[in-house]
Parts: sequence; C-alpha cells; structure tokens
Amino acid sequence: MDMNYIFPLLPVLYIVMEYLMVGREAMMRTIEVAGHFKKTRIRTLIELIINVVSSLVLMLYFSHKLGAVGGLYGVLAGTIISLLYRTIDINIYANKNILHRSAFKTFGVMLINAALFVLIALGFRSVSLSIGNYAQFIGHGCWVTVAVVGLFLLIQSIVNKKECAYLLSYVKAKLHK
Repeated sequence: MDMNYIFPLLPVLYIVMEYLMVGREAMMRTIEVAGHFKKTRIRTLIELIINVVSSLVLMLYFSHKLGAVGGLYGVLAGTIISLLYRTIDINIYANKNILHRSAFKTFGVMLINAALFVLIALGFRSVSLSIGNYAQFIGHGCWVTVAVVGLFLLIQSIVNKKECAYLLSYVKAKLHK
C-alpha cells in the first residue's frame, strides 16, 4: 500500500506561520526605523532558541507518533511557537517603548483579522466553484479576491473609524492637488 501524500494539517500550519510573520511586520519596521534593533537583539536569540528546542522536541515526539510526516508537523509547530513568542514580544515592545501606547489595539486588529479569515475560509468550504479552464479559474479568483478584500476593508473601516477617516482625508488631499 502506498503512503498517503495528502496532509490536511500542513496548509493550516503554513497559514498560521504566515499570519504570525505578517502580524509582526509593521512593528518590526517600527523598531528598525526608531533605531531600537540593537535593544531587541537578545529577543531574536530567544526566538531562535525557542524555535530550535521546540522544533526538535516536537519533531521527535510527533515523528514517533505519526512517522515522517509527524516530524514535519513537529518542526512547523515548533516554528509557530517561536513565531508566536516573537510576534507578541515585538508588538508589546514597539507599542510600549516606541509608540507609547497599549498593544491592545494591535492585538485586537490581529484577532479580528484571524476571526474574519476563519469565517471566510469556513464560508467558502460550502461554496462549490465549477472550474473547467483557466478563464474560469481567473474569473472566480477575481470575484473571490474582490469579495474578500472588500469584506476585510469594510470590517477594518468599522473597527478603525479614526484611522479610516484619516486615510480617506489623506487620499482626498492627494487627489485634489
């Protein structure tokens, strides 16, 4: 019997990793621009240690339970643990030490985006798209993209009214020049 090459948990783990990397990107740039990188170097080392240790432990554990694919799951889970640590750390550090505000708003936006993503993903599981050629693939991709981006923008503009008003006034000022 041939091995099953379909691993349904892998896309989920990769999505979580990407979400955590994107969730820390703005605050990483804030730290760099403010010249605080050297002050946060030790935290990068902590992230590295967490990644190596947790990946190794989880790889051994899951490979023992599930075989080779378990090892991959373990490494990805270890990476997620270290990314989670560093995402939380970066957001707290930048908000507190550079922006002098609570990290609550940043984490709130991240949670809203995660919840919205999960709801959209679950919603699209019930949608059956008939794709028979590249044109249909591109057509469906376009309307799905417009719908998803529109939904994210709508929800974020409701949640972040002040920022949305500022952005709209900025764009209007640039367009009227």
